[in-house]
Formats: sequence, C-alpha cells, structure tokens
Amino acid sequence: MPASNHYSICGLRFASEVALPSALDWNGDAARPIDVVVRIGAVPGRLPDAVYQGPTLQVDASGAARHEVPSVAAFLIRGGREIVVAPAPHAAEAEVRLFLLATPVGILFHQRGLLPLHASAVAIGDRAIAFAGMSGAGKSTFAAALEKQGGTLLADDMTVIDLGHRDGPMVLPAFAHQKLCDDAIDALGLARGEVVRASASVRKFYPAAGAGFAATPRRLMMICHLGAEGPEEPWHSELAGARAVHGLREHVFRPHAAGRLGLDQRLLIDCGRLASQVRQIQVARSASLASLPALAQRLAYMLTEPDLAAPR
Repeated sequence: MPASNHYSICGLRFASEVALPSALDWNGDAARPIDVVVRIGAVPGRLPDAVYQGPTLQVDASGAARHEVPSVAAFLIRGGREIVVAPAPHAAEAEVRLFLLATPVGILFHQRGLLPLHASAVAIGDRAIAFAGMSGAGKSTFAAALEKQGGTLLADDMTVIDLGHRDGPMVLPAFAHQKLCDDAIDALGLARGEVVRASASVRKFYPAAGAGFAATPRRLMMICHLGAEGPEEPWHSELAGARAVHGLREHVFRPHAAGRLGLDQRLLIDCGRLASQVRQIQVARSASLASLPALAQRLAYMLTEPDLAAPR
C-alpha cells in the first residue's frame, strides 16, 4: 500500500496516497483526526444503487458519486470524507493528479456543505477578491495580474467558501499552483514553468515563480464576474439582488454534479446568503491584455475601501 502524505487543503487534514505537491503540508495538531482520505483502490464500474447514471458521473442513494475520466482514472467520492482513485493502465501520475484536484475534490466539498465556486481568488492583506467565470473567461489571468499589484494567491479555478464563519464568508486556501496561457504569461512578464496541458490551440503553464501563497483564510470582500469581451477599455458595473444571486448560481463549481447530488435548493440559499454579504461587480474585459495591469490596480484600490463589504 502506498504511504500517505498529510496535507492542509481548505483547512482540512487530507491523508493522500496520491502525491499532491501543490498542497501545503499539514503542520497543524498532529493529534487532529484526519478529515479526508485519498487512497488508491478499486472503483466499481457501476454503483449498485445508482439514482443517476451519466456518461462520466454516477450518484447513488447515499450521495456517493463515481466520476470517470476515460484513459486517466475513475474516482469514487463518499461522504465528504473519502476519495478512492483507480488509475487507468499507463496513465501518467501528473494526469491523474490534475483531474483528481478538479471534479472529485469539488464534489467532496459539495458533500461537506462548503460552497465551491468556479473562480480564482487573491488575498490583499486580510481581504480576498474572487474572479468568477466560465472556462476561458480569464479567472487565472486576472488573479495573476492582481498578484503583480501585491496580492497573494489563495485559489486557482476553484474557490471554496465557508459561509459559517463568525467573521463572514471566508475563502479557504486551496492549492499553491496557478495555470496560465501563453498570452497571459507574456502580458504579465512571467516566466514559463512546467507545461500543465497542451492542445492544438492552447498551452497552459504553471508560472516558474509566483508571489507566494496565502496559507490562512481571508474574508471575501468582492466577487468579479468576468463576462464576454467588451470594448477596447474594460469597464465594470455593480451586481445586486436577484442578478447577483443568479450570477453566483451560474458560477458554482461543477453545478451538474451538485444538482445530481440533490443540492440545488441548498446552493440557491447559499448563493443568496453570499450575495447579501459580499459586493459583486460584472467586468467586461478588453480583448487586449494591454489594459489589464491598470484594471488590476483599480481593483486592488477598490479592495481597500472601508465599506467594501456592503453590497451596493
């Protein structure tokens, strides 16, 4: 049996047989019970009491989920406490890890009652800003631009929010990695590191060096909803009320899986709670990245406003 390494992920103690180099090592109380176990093992091809069966996702009556990435791995996610990983023959460990840290971990957070958003997040001081949007909207690029303004990465692509904290909605530190495309790395003056994924049209890299990682939770103060490309100069407008709730619901991480877990009503309530406590803006980004540094500087300044937490 492979040895388990212990990590701190979103405040939880993970014991994982899959190496997770982008996760922080567990440096908390050695006596604290393990919250989540990730182990290598057999995953059934079909859940025996499935209430939903799709091409890549199955859900059973207990809320356990089976997710499969063909030629990479099958994953069984149970009770918010366990992920069983069955790598496909000849699958590269890096490829298995890449997919493990996406849908399976997102489902696990849903099972635990946390709110994962399809967003990247950056800390400036004791405050956090999140950039939410569909794939390709520029979440990681905006986050990296804010890091150039003195921010520190909290999460990339999936931002997990704790709505039960006494100080308000908190962003929980996730993984110390960030995936950026060629044009973003060039525009921000960063060096290329390891290639994460490559296709005929897009290459993504981990930057060779970053501004570090924020290892403690931060109060979420603003969410930027990244929309389609707009005019030459980027602009933003306020989001509030039903529009804000709807926008958040659209940016829940893996909403299809959450719906099959029976969480639609809870997610709507959670998005309403979040919308009532955090300022939200809609950002129309320019097709050119040349104006990105100025917009990042403006957002960094907005994050320092004393009354920022109040939705407008």
